[in-house]
Amino acid sequence: MSRLQRPKSSTTLRQQARAITPTTPSRSTASSRLNAPPTPSSTRTRSPVPKPSSSKVPSQDEGRISPAKEKISLKEQIALKRAEARKAMSKSGPSAEHSDVLEDELSVPSTSKRKEESVDELGRLGIRETINRARSTGNLNLSSRALVCLPSPLFEMHLGITPDPLKGVDEPEYPALEENPKRSRQQPSWFEAQDLLVVKAGYNEITALQPEICLFGNLKSLDFHGNKLESLPSSLSILSFLTTLDVSNNDLQEIHPAIFSLPALNTFNISHNNISSIPFSKFGCEIRLPNAVDTAFFSPETSRANVPLPKLHTLNASHNKLSSASIDSSRLPSALINLDLSGNNLGQSRDLIAALGKLRKLRDVHLEKTQLDDASFSSSSSDDFPNLQLLDLGETQVTERGIRNFFSGSARKEGLTFDITTSEPTPGELRVVVGKLVIKEAWEVEAEERYLKKQKSIVNIRGGNSQNAETPATGNVDKVPPLPVRAKEEWEIEAEQGLTTEVGRRRARMAASSSQSAKAEVPNPPPKETKVAEKEAWEIEAEQGLLTEGGRRRARALAAAAASKQEEDFEKSSQSSSSGSSLSSPNYYTAATRSLTLPSSAPPPKGHARAFSLASTPRLGRASNSDLAVPSPTLPLSTISKQSFSSTLRVLTLSNRRSDPTFVFPSETHLASVPDGELPCLEELYLESCSLNDFVQVSFDPEQEGAPSVVHRLNVLELIPKYFPSLNILELSYNAISSEGITPAALRSLLAPGLSKDASPKAKGLKVLRLRGNRLTSLEAFEDIASLFKGNRQVPEWRLEELDVRDNDINKIPVTMGLLPLDVFLVDGNTFRVPPRRVWEREGTKGLLNWLRGRIE
Repeated sequence: MSRLQRPKSSTTLRQQARAITPTTPSRSTASSRLNAPPTPSSTRTRSPVPKPSSSKVPSQDEGRISPAKEKISLKEQIALKRAEARKAMSKSGPSAEHSDVLEDELSVPSTSKRKEESVDELGRLGIRETINRARSTGNLNLSSRALVCLPSPLFEMHLGITPDPLKGVDEPEYPALEENPKRSRQQPSWFEAQDLLVVKAGYNEITALQPEICLFGNLKSLDFHGNKLESLPSSLSILSFLTTLDVSNNDLQEIHPAIFSLPALNTFNISHNNISSIPFSKFGCEIRLPNAVDTAFFSPETSRANVPLPKLHTLNASHNKLSSASIDSSRLPSALINLDLSGNNLGQSRDLIAALGKLRKLRDVHLEKTQLDDASFSSSSSDDFPNLQLLDLGETQVTERGIRNFFSGSARKEGLTFDITTSEPTPGELRVVVGKLVIKEAWEVEAEERYLKKQKSIVNIRGGNSQNAETPATGNVDKVPPLPVRAKEEWEIEAEQGLTTEVGRRRARMAASSSQSAKAEVPNPPPKETKVAEKEAWEIEAEQGLLTEGGRRRARALAAAAASKQEEDFEKSSQSSSSGSSLSSPNYYTAATRSLTLPSSAPPPKGHARAFSLASTPRLGRASNSDLAVPSPTLPLSTISKQSFSSTLRVLTLSNRRSDPTFVFPSETHLASVPDGELPCLEELYLESCSLNDFVQVSFDPEQEGAPSVVHRLNVLELIPKYFPSLNILELSYNAISSEGITPAALRSLLAPGLSKDASPKAKGLKVLRLRGNRLTSLEAFEDIASLFKGNRQVPEWRLEELDVRDNDINKIPVTMGLLPLDVFLVDGNTFRVPPRRVWEREGTKGLLNWLRGRIE
């Protein structure tokens, strides 16, 4: 069969490539045929013409193997051509014509024709491009750029001014931005540009700052840590909105006193410098403004504080060259919460410690590695460090005894602890680190305390005197008479001495004979100290006669008789004593937190009417002797008000008290005579799972002795704010309160007492209201409260921050609830379908309130 050539036409990319690189039958001959002259490509097809004889010498075209016989796919052919082209280019550089065809065939764009944005080695945008994009975001990040100062294009692009050159600083030139029509369309207009708020330039080589930085009047955060700054310009003091300033890890020798007049600064980090003094009292010194301030179109408004750093709550001045005398302790910032002076050689710091004790908001103080000793903590007043939670004196010469003596006359003595755990400190707790810092888990501290209590109880049992057994090592056990032991029987004595067997008796006779011979040789042996041997469990049982079933039965009978007699004696004594005498016990009242927690009580079980037994059964439903003095009503206010701590009680927990869901109050005349209520300082009331309904039975004590009590049924939500006006948190979860019990009048007295006529004049309003797991079906009563915020976003009497209505039967949320300024609004577990769940699951309370406000007509 002959091969017919297809007529030439406008070739494609593949045909052009074939014109340069002819096809080869195999990979072995690819390299040899690359050097052949280019021949026009032809597409070979089969023809019905008979094949010529084999004797004919085949031509060069006929010697090639057709694609049909090779059975190579199109992708494989393209891959072979690319491999051949690369191999040819590696041996001898391709010509211009070949390189153009190869570039088209491989579909690789030319780098010369493609314009890329200027980027550095790390793939970041250039300096000018980064500054230009900050006009749209207000945030500028120039960290780790090897800058020697703030770039001048920052002032030129954002302010339209050129700053004065800094002395001794050679600022490099930054390449200009490439003209790009797309970029020019994306740039914001002058009226749409954002003010610069955040500047981050850490880990550079900046040695000085331009004074013109004060022209960015809305700056809130400046971060220059990890540079080589030697001083700060005084013009920073006119940045009235600056809240965060970080200049740590620099070469600062001093801080200009004018910076202490920043009115809004709350976080100031000057650690790891060479600062030798902090003159807070010189905050009112003169400042030097740059020349551009007077000529700038938008000149900043100077606003300085009247006291040094009035809003500063975090000051980190660790690892400097400070001493106690170089810190102006007479003008310390009054709002300080966290203070870190670690790594400074403070020396004698009695005045500094006394000044820190007067700061009412101070919570964390770090003074490790400061060369302090007990002389710095010589004396303190009763109101020093009222809110301090952590005092770190690690790796100093201060001892635990010195700290205990320092707080001996203070109210913080009760909450003082030297165990540092990973958990947050409880209210009223003061943790002190002395020596080497050892952080323990909470379970480790609990295990140690449990072990010490166990050892103390062992010493008490052996010694019989708890006063002489404060610790396991200090109890005088030998001098305390042992507990009385009953007379032993003969077989018990023989069992103890091992004489129950013939071998044991023989061994005892041998020991007795050897002891007699030893006594004959030594007439006066020296006295030996007797050691008390620890007994095994079976030995103790043998002493008590509990090895047999009969002995154990007699022991149980004696124990039951003693318990019944003790219970009868206690019932007789409890009838003559007051019922609330034991509420001040540490089991219920905690003086450190001023909280009272009464034990839970379940209702009596309902037995069947025909369930009876002729056998006498013990009374299993009785409470323990220690709980008999606790009243059974859910809220026994008349008993609590008689305690000595009632005037200072802050937290009252009455959870799971369901046996008698009633309230017992003093007489109405007595309550009327107390304008602040029986519990004037009560801030938190927990009535969770107390089986309370909308109306509760309230029993008032009689006016005269012998008269019957006055009983009323009152609304729970109207009753609580009337008699507990200082409440902040009210917990009513998992009760039986319905929507009918939540009236607009009750909500006004709870949440906005200033707008209610029936509320107490001393009432402040709740901050947290929890109604989870009740029987609420609607929130219509809250619409009256929400109407107060229509057209008025500020209601002075409003204090509510959290509202919890989860796990109820609410079928609709009023859209006016979106007007309430709540921080936490929990609605899970209800039956409504609108708004959908994804609204608050994705955006939280803020998204839910915005969704509701958007549906108000």
